[in-house]
Amino acid sequence: MTTLRRLSVWFIETCCEAVLLMLLVIILSGRSEQRTVVEDLSLAFFGTAIVFMVGSGYLLTTAIGRVFLNSHNPWVYPPIAAILFIVHEQFLFSGWKLPEGSHVQTQAFGASIVFVCTFVGGSLLRRWVPSTDSKGSVR
Repeated sequence: MTTLRRLSVWFIETCCEAVLLMLLVIILSGRSEQRTVVEDLSLAFFGTAIVFMVGSGYLLTTAIGRVFLNSHNPWVYPPIAAILFIVHEQFLFSGWKLPEGSHVQTQAFGASIVFVCTFVGGSLLRRWVPSTDSKGSVR
């Protein structure tokens, strides 16, 4: 049952991340007079959800991390997820080259979004899943 709860929290985190990262992409790319708002949103959705999250393997690695990382410390998973974001984003869009200018800005804001979403998700998970002590009894 806790695995299902962990997956549910991961799904909520990922949906929030996708929406906020879409907004980040729209803000950082700038608004074009030639495109409608619907076109901007569809491009941002395609770029964020399909190309980045699915194409880079980010969804798979964060799902594995959330389900199997069983730490009661609230500061363990959020930095791991933020580092996963930076690593996947770096290798999907730049490969082994060092990031530059706006790319660093995207990584910094994106990692911050991921950190906040996973931290809030972790606090929700700690309230939802009963914690156990070292002997296995529920506290």
